[in-house]
Amino acid sequence: MYAYAEEKNQFMLVGKASHPVAEAHLQLACQARTHLAKKVAVPNVLPKKDAYYKVFSDLDCLGGKEGVQVTAGGTGGYTMHILAPRPGVFDGSITFTTDSGHYVWYSLRLTVSEAPPIGTLEVSATVRQAVALQVQISNPLPDALTFDLTYGSTHLVGPDVLALKPQESREFEFFFAPLVDGDSQALLTFSSFRLGNFSYTVNMHADPAPSQTLPQLEASLGTTASHVLQLHNPVGTEAVLQTSCSNPHNFSLSAAAVALPPYGEAEVAVDYLPSSLGEVEEGVVSLYSEEVGMWEYNLTGVGLKPGVMDPTRISATLGSDGSSFVSWRNPFEDPVKVDLMLLQQGGSPDEPPADENRFELVLKKLKGVAVGSFGSLQIPISFKAVSLEESSGQVHVCMDPASVSSLSLSEPLLWQYPIKGLPEAEPSGEVFKYSCQARSRLESTLELRLEGLGKLTGNESFTYDLAIPASKQSALRNALQLVPQFGRMTDPSQPLRSVPCHALDASRAASQASCSHSAAVSLCALHSLWSTKHAGVVVDGIV
Repeated sequence: MYAYAEEKNQFMLVGKASHPVAEAHLQLACQARTHLAKKVAVPNVLPKKDAYYKVFSDLDCLGGKEGVQVTAGGTGGYTMHILAPRPGVFDGSITFTTDSGHYVWYSLRLTVSEAPPIGTLEVSATVRQAVALQVQISNPLPDALTFDLTYGSTHLVGPDVLALKPQESREFEFFFAPLVDGDSQALLTFSSFRLGNFSYTVNMHADPAPSQTLPQLEASLGTTASHVLQLHNPVGTEAVLQTSCSNPHNFSLSAAAVALPPYGEAEVAVDYLPSSLGEVEEGVVSLYSEEVGMWEYNLTGVGLKPGVMDPTRISATLGSDGSSFVSWRNPFEDPVKVDLMLLQQGGSPDEPPADENRFELVLKKLKGVAVGSFGSLQIPISFKAVSLEESSGQVHVCMDPASVSSLSLSEPLLWQYPIKGLPEAEPSGEVFKYSCQARSRLESTLELRLEGLGKLTGNESFTYDLAIPASKQSALRNALQLVPQFGRMTDPSQPLRSVPCHALDASRAASQASCSHSAAVSLCALHSLWSTKHAGVVVDGIV
């Protein structure tokens, strides 16, 4: 048998106590500025003796008694009183501590919803007109107080901040300025860190802006008359207005959409094109965007008998033909037939022209030309330039009023289109060369013969023009002058004389061994309204 020796082991145990865990995590909910009472259990953690706990919390909105007494071995109760001034989610705790340092605690999460509005305001106004509203606001504190304001709608306008002195009470004024008609609702909110949020419900009603009636327009058949609308953007963002018209046959806008810059202005033209004679034609033009609302304009117009239309100008180089066209529009809903007639400068279709130039209608059919409802007729015209003098004539469009059911006229309607032929001489190709030293002056006589001028009507005045290339303007603007010796002439064979004076700039001459510049010379008769060009004047500067 074996014998065992008696053994003894000793151990030293060290315990370290950690902070106590929360008794529970409490999640509470309430409205801002609404009282909430919540009772919590407080256990006695002291062995075999009564405990007095002092109460602490890190939430400003939580209050109650300063302490709570709990009997030995028992559990007491403590009622928390919560009054949160502003909405939000707030995390914190409440702690119960004895004089010996023992304590119990709860973790808290407080969810505070927005308080109901303290009042309701009713307001109505017409679009793009402002109405003032007032509310009474007070500062109950002995210190100055500042409120931040939010309006909840772009239709409500007022200051962003309100400052009140200690215990001050005053009326706060703001404005309802609607841009779009209809009913809407918004919250006017006063926000303060110390007192929380106070809001008013604002019920808003906006009546449509009345349509603007513009003065009546009058226009001859085939022409237009216009109104120019001035539009203003009252908001700080760009607004794009979509346009519409109730009567597009007679009224049209210059743009399908109008862009208004932030707080800016824009113009849009409304044209009236008559389709009747002596009758009042009506239309409504609308411009709308979601940002700035709608503008409406009532339009009226009356058509007058046609007369002399805007002139058509045809340019042609001497000895060649030029062409253009006259556009005639049927202003009536009924199809019509028209007769076309060309009057030369002499005054009738059969009389020969007063000059050698000649117009011609380039159409095979001139009588009974059919034009459909609101249709257009293009009338081509050719002009042959034989001499350098202005030619004129007229194209007549004649319509029988019997073809239009709404007309009760006995005489035909006549549209008269003036036409003007403007001959131009080709560049002569002649080059005039001049040379001089830098910092010196050269004067010489320049003679220009006006080929193809033809006869003159009395004592004609002429002007001179130097067409200087952009790249040479800085060099020639001050250095070259053209001085006419006379500005009038009576004989077409008489040459025009002028003196080109050239002095080369010293600084430019110092940087170049030589320089050459050119310019074209144009001459225009003031009375006969023709023009002729010479190829150029070449000026050399030699150092």
